[in-house]
Amino acid sequence: TVGAASNDFITCKIDGVFSTFNMNTDATLDQTSGFPTLIIDGSTTTSAMPGISIILAKALGGAITAGSYNVNQGLTGTILSVNYRDGAGVDYMAVSNPGTTQTPAFTLVITSITTTKVIGTFTGPLKDNNGAGPGVKNITEGKFDLTF
Repeated sequence: TVGAASNDFITCKIDGVFSTFNMNTDATLDQTSGFPTLIIDGSTTTSAMPGISIILAKALGGAITAGSYNVNQGLTGTILSVNYRDGAGVDYMAVSNPGTTQTPAFTLVITSITTTKVIGTFTGPLKDNNGAGPGVKNITEGKFDLTF
């Protein structure tokens, strides 16, 4: 038996260069921690590098719904963590931290979420050194369309 081809994708521009993360692509809506967590992952090759991971958690509860989320919402219990690992294994990150503000803020927009699918966009800067920099990768035109 042959299943239908997957239409799942994660794409973006990294410093202006188009990238596709369609290997090991996955989306999960997890409730095991007691609050909802959306996990989006993909890589450009069968190895994990380069790869991207986006995690959105509602630590104070409530559903993950269509809307705009950014790394500056930590005080509201909305935690956004984004990690891009380049081909050399260097991690570039943006992570919600209630004590800091990122300008511009890395932003995830969920345009549609159902029990079987999540669609949206993402954009913003990611920094090396656990998000402290000085190295920066600018993510633009990020898009995803994934089944759970």
